[in-house]
Amino acid sequence: MKQSKLNSLIAKINSPYNTNITSWSMADRIVDTFQDTRYLGQVTSFFTEIPYADQLEFVQHHDIDEAALIFAGKEFASYTGMSVCQ
Repeated sequence: MKQSKLNSLIAKINSPYNTNITSWSMADRIVDTFQDTRYLGQVTSFFTEIPYADQLEFVQHHDIDEAALIFAGKEFASYTGMSVCQ
């Protein structure tokens, strides 16, 4: 993932919130979705507003496999009752 695209993705998921998550912190939320609930808004934006192809590119950039992304998306959907981009 090019740095400009990564920056754009992070800016999009941070824009509505008073807290800013870094790229690496967002990657940590993929591995453990509810570890730090102060970023739940950004996690919500990631799973509901970012196209799956971009989610996949993001996790691959952070050395996270697709199975972990799918698991996190399902866990998020189950927890929130929201549809995810998968």
